[in-house]
Amino acid sequence: MNARRRLLLAGLVGIEGSLAGCSAVTEEFSDESDSSGDEDSQGNDRPIQAHRCFAEDYPENTRLAAREAVEVADQLEIDVRRCGSGEIVVFHDETVDGKTDGSGTVSEMSWDELQELRVLDSDERIPLLEEMLDVIPTDVAVNVELKHHDIATDVLNVVSEYDHEVILSAIQPTIVMQADDARESDEVDVALVGVSEPSRAVETAVSMNCDRIYFAYQFLVETNALEVAHDVGLWVNTGTLASSSQYAVTREMDVDGFSGDSAATFEE
Repeated sequence: MNARRRLLLAGLVGIEGSLAGCSAVTEEFSDESDSSGDEDSQGNDRPIQAHRCFAEDYPENTRLAAREAVEVADQLEIDVRRCGSGEIVVFHDETVDGKTDGSGTVSEMSWDELQELRVLDSDERIPLLEEMLDVIPTDVAVNVELKHHDIATDVLNVVSEYDHEVILSAIQPTIVMQADDARESDEVDVALVGVSEPSRAVETAVSMNCDRIYFAYQFLVETNALEVAHDVGLWVNTGTLASSSQYAVTREMDVDGFSGDSAATFEE
């Protein structure tokens, strides 16, 4: 952990919710926003992330979704886990039930078995991490969310063969810690997906030596999470925005990046 963050953590104060008047503030932002792509009110571009490669628009976490999503997004978020034969595959859930035409637990299925499945009534199959990176242009950043423990080193071994800007993220702090321990340089950022109470999430992110934190929309508009996270030097990205109106609100805030499940969220 750098010295500045250590000092800031020592004096970190709790985040106080400011629920009163929140609806009025949201309405005011929505009325005044003039959305124009990902350019903010100061004229500076801030990256748009396609969550699961725009899961609402395409079969999520597939190569087809990645190829299409980069037409809008500056950054793709993908989920990875280890399959039964050891490979790192791009898939969100523990089981293939519901998101493929098959049934079973990913960690118990071989790569040969997984590649026979098709994702969400499409012709797309579950890709290996390297297969996914092969179709993503190198000027598009990749946020690789680690879905379980003990895969950070293997993920870094794969991404080190590519030229993308890479972020390793996770919800569980112990997985984030493994990601930080595994990286050998500052070229790879580490991020916490902050699903807990915001002040605790910021404190956890700092203690885990994170570079970034993702906050749900409600935390950004109802608390001073953004200010506190910035005060300790964290890059703050929105969580998955549910609508263009939420995008309009957060565009008026000092967030560093945006995330959504659909390209339509970011239309003017």
